[in-house]
Amino acid sequence: MRSFLKKEVVIEKEVSTEYEIARILSKHPNKTVFFENVKGYDFKVVGNLCPSRERLCFALNTSKENFISTVLKALKSPLEPEIVGKHEFKEKKSSLDELPILRHFREDAGKYITSGVVIAKDKEHGRNASIHRLLVLSKNKLAIRLCERDLYRYYKKAEREGKPLEIAIAIGLHPAILFSAAFSYSIDFDELSLASSLMNKPLELVECETVEIEVPKESEIIIEGKILPEVREWEGPFLDITGTFDIRRKQPIIEVTNIMHRRNAIYHALLPAGEEHKLLMGMPQEPRIFEAVQKVTNVKNVCLTKGGCNWLHGVIA
Repeated sequence: MRSFLKKEVVIEKEVSTEYEIARILSKHPNKTVFFENVKGYDFKVVGNLCPSRERLCFALNTSKENFISTVLKALKSPLEPEIVGKHEFKEKKSSLDELPILRHFREDAGKYITSGVVIAKDKEHGRNASIHRLLVLSKNKLAIRLCERDLYRYYKKAEREGKPLEIAIAIGLHPAILFSAAFSYSIDFDELSLASSLMNKPLELVECETVEIEVPKESEIIIEGKILPEVREWEGPFLDITGTFDIRRKQPIIEVTNIMHRRNAIYHALLPAGEEHKLLMGMPQEPRIFEAVQKVTNVKNVCLTKGGCNWLHGVIA
């Protein structure tokens, strides 16, 4: 993330994680905002890391015009990440309360991690990386919103066996990793290999301490833990991509076993229903739509529009 970070707006005054940072981010929807002084925490915070289509394309080493062809090429030639050994994170935290996790809106169920990439492994299908909203329930417990996609299937398989599913949550990543983690493909596809291909070099991974998972070496913060079998707690409400609040549901629980971070770590705050949220959810779908429609007719381009929150309405040319 640091190699990509562009501080367009710098907030030097002390700010609170309770609503204030979210409010400032919403006032600068198309600019990266860097918070130097976060009340009660020894972390910096950045938001709107990729606030425009142009900026996200730049992170993927492409242009708006070549975005779809670049991603489809990377999908056809994924590059295996490289495990480079043990981690070098020098700092530890004993509680989630020590991280500058935001409460975004008054209707929210609580504080939410919104930019965390959850990494898990399965003996049959391999590695999975995906983005999930994570509600802080206590100093060592999170509720994870699991839609019925790959990580859900990994978890249900472990649950049937009566086992917890080991996971690691990486925060503060290059946008190419975030984009890849938001990409839905086959269950056997390693999203981190897509990130490697888009970055034109093998993504360096390091081993965790308390779980048998590898995480991007460049991560700012790592949370290790296990999704517990047969345990559910209420999760939500939470502001969805459409700017409306999602409902409450009983969701699985993560028991946190370790928290570590880089020196002078930067926490990435992804604003719910902000431009970055919409682009990271919507743009990964465009190559998939292009590929599907291309099977029946010639396609020039695909765009999920702002009017549909980059999700509900698309244009195909």
